[in-house]
Amino acid sequence: MMRGLRIALVEATLPLAALMGTTILVFGEGWTRMHSLVIGGGNAVTPSDVNGTMWFYWWVSQAQARGADMVVPDVICAPTGQALGSNFPQHIDALMAAPLMANLPTPMAFNLFACLIPVMGGMAAFLAARWLKVGWVGAMLVAILFGFNSLSMHELANGKPPSAMMFTMPLFVGAWIKSLTAEGPKAWAWMIGAGLAAALAIQHYVLYALVLAFFGAGTLLLFALRPARGQTRRRAVVAGLVVLTTGVLVASPYLNKLLSDRRPMPAATTLKLTDPAVVREAKESIDVGYLFGVDEDESLPRRAAFPTVLTFAALLLIPFGGRRSRRWIVAGVGFYLLSLGPMAAVSVRPEVEWMTIAGRGVPLPTWWLNTVFPFSIQFFHPCRVFPMVVLCMGLGVAHGLAHIGRSRGLAMFAPALSALTAVIGMWQVNKQGGLHLLTADWTPHAFFSSLAEAEEPGALLEFPVGLGHATAPFQLVHGWDRSESHHDNIAGLKTNQRPDDCFQLPIFDDLWAMSRGDTQALPSEADVIEARAAGFQYLVVYRAGFDVLNQAGIDVDREMSIRALARALGEPQINDDTLVVFALESGS
Repeated sequence: MMRGLRIALVEATLPLAALMGTTILVFGEGWTRMHSLVIGGGNAVTPSDVNGTMWFYWWVSQAQARGADMVVPDVICAPTGQALGSNFPQHIDALMAAPLMANLPTPMAFNLFACLIPVMGGMAAFLAARWLKVGWVGAMLVAILFGFNSLSMHELANGKPPSAMMFTMPLFVGAWIKSLTAEGPKAWAWMIGAGLAAALAIQHYVLYALVLAFFGAGTLLLFALRPARGQTRRRAVVAGLVVLTTGVLVASPYLNKLLSDRRPMPAATTLKLTDPAVVREAKESIDVGYLFGVDEDESLPRRAAFPTVLTFAALLLIPFGGRRSRRWIVAGVGFYLLSLGPMAAVSVRPEVEWMTIAGRGVPLPTWWLNTVFPFSIQFFHPCRVFPMVVLCMGLGVAHGLAHIGRSRGLAMFAPALSALTAVIGMWQVNKQGGLHLLTADWTPHAFFSSLAEAEEPGALLEFPVGLGHATAPFQLVHGWDRSESHHDNIAGLKTNQRPDDCFQLPIFDDLWAMSRGDTQALPSEADVIEARAAGFQYLVVYRAGFDVLNQAGIDVDREMSIRALARALGEPQINDDTLVVFALESGS
């Protein structure tokens, strides 16, 4: 018993250590600057997903501490607050990050959680591989392949930890296959486990749940088509029903919230290559050469799963790796076709270049999906299917190497071959410069730090209006309520469509007009007094915010706007290269 326990501890510890070691490589010098940089960018007054994500993680930890409504924060759109709506309908990642956000300084807490994401994915893949009878070293290969797959690294580099977190995929795949093959009470336990993994995937990211649904449906179809084995077919049907029922019941609170959103469904498209929706979906796909390392987009570490090595290993193993290996590789190819988007493309960034045969495009499974379910083209991101490609091919390669080792008397060399595959892949990625994630400096203004020390926190007006979550990370420093919405309202500024649930005070009429370039719309003394009565103590002007508006085609003169505000509010307390801060004492 003790020997078994030691083996189990080693099996759990070594892959964890290997994954954490790989994480140290991936994040490079970032480990020495966890307190002064943000993984994935951020803290610049520019629209960025990481700004909103980091703010939301902070807010969830605050809401838990205060007992507040997580989805209706009262710290934005002051003094009324604002419902987040569809921006953050799924927040399992935020709940997992909350202990770090509550106990460690910003941005260290966020960065540490980002570093844990590939470790979680890798450990889940390791467990799934072991459940599926993959050898220990082979399971380690699968863990590194999946944990550091190219999409996860791409999402982290773009400040999108929610979509980078994919540990539900291997947990479901492993539990689902076991539910179809295990016997007795264990089979029921695996069914319920697969259902729980599905429920977790639904509540984390619906698109990943859809990918798992494709996998589940495909395996059920294979079982249904097998030669007359009634017992096997009945088992598959029962397993499918148990998993579906468990997943729906556990995820029902979220599903109810999702289904109660009565926004109109996007209209069907005519599905022509020139349609904007088709082009958008194509840009959210991968190109046909991606698996062979000929992708031209070198701006992001999209090759971190070393697909070249993985692909050639899989191709070499198809004739020699055994039946089990071939099944997984074929599944990987199927998901690869789904990840290519509506039509095969030679290049998808920055412009789409379609592949043609005899002058015609090459339609793919996603095109059929868009045809049968027209609304899917509005939300489906084919590139986010790619982790399943890596998982399936990784399992295929691991099974294949083990099979060759057994069948040719090379069992002792199979682990070495698995390790060599991983080492070659890591070398390839490092040579391409794809191991280090994009980061941005975190240097909050001293003004925000001074606000954090105030005995009685107040609220801040922010200008220009409409930057949304671009300036949200500063709230993690000062902790004051802010006037800005979580949503980016730049499009509304261009069309003069004010949001209904924010900017309610009269002073916002003036600030909204000024953000559209009207310097004559100055705040009146009465408006300033009312804003002060509502708790606002300062108006903060972000100089970089004007660059965002100008790039969006909104012509606003920065210096003229600042001078106009000075005429209305008096001389600023702070006026430097970053901020201009006015105290709201009285109008002039």
